[in-house]
Amino acid sequence: MMIDLMNNLHLLAEDKESVVRHVAKKARTMDKSKLMRTVQGYAGARTQSFFEKLFQGEDPWTKSFFWEKIPTPESAG
Repeated sequence: MMIDLMNNLHLLAEDKESVVRHVAKKARTMDKSKLMRTVQGYAGARTQSFFEKLFQGEDPWTKSFFWEKIPTPESAG
């Protein structure tokens, strides 16, 4: 469910940065190997990159590569 949330972040009306921070906080409490197996199986490229950076000790939500690629609802379709 967390992966689906991140894959569809651009569709949410909520504050995206807040959602991402909560996902990151929750992800850090989970079994890293199980989560990453699921990420590799179901996540899109942006979501995979997010979790990879998160577990490498970086703050992925502060990196411009992540935020610049999130489309607005208008540009998403």
